[in-house]
Amino acid sequence: MECFSAVENQFKDIPEVRAWMLFRECEVLFGRLLVQRAKSRLLEAEALAETQGERDLLLSIRHKKLFVRFEEMYSNQAMWIRDIVDEGLRLASDDTLASTRDSFGKNISIITNRILRGPMNEVGLKIFGFRERWHQNPFVFSMLAVWTISRKYRLNARVLAQIETYLRMFGAPVTESDLM
Repeated sequence: MECFSAVENQFKDIPEVRAWMLFRECEVLFGRLLVQRAKSRLLEAEALAETQGERDLLLSIRHKKLFVRFEEMYSNQAMWIRDIVDEGLRLASDDTLASTRDSFGKNISIITNRILRGPMNEVGLKIFGFRERWHQNPFVFSMLAVWTISRKYRLNARVLAQIETYLRMFGAPVTESDLM
């Protein structure tokens, strides 16, 4: 850890480098089971990457936070769903990120299928109910499942309308009855 401190001090005025270093440090900390310190480093790296426009780093951080380290990062399923909705909206709104959408949708399915109760389990069950349609477009139908459960639990109301607009614009194979 002293190594990171020394190098971080050298690059304290270069936020892009500092964000990458914090991200690498959090992995070492998670590996050493220093979860609270790792979480704070990951969140600090995320904030820096976002403000500095480090798109690749931000994608890596959010993937790590939402799917790889979600058990350490979230003690509340509603908070995870809120962050999924936010990141899903970001991916839906930026066509340069279109290539990452399907893997995002598949990761939502993988994570929610491991959960046995609560809103995340309901998302997984909803995805399972879409069957073949989900396989045709994992991102859209995972977001539809998250949107449906978010509405049910009244989570993240500030962006649900934007997700609904995206789903409606997507058109077929999303049907009007899916949005009821």
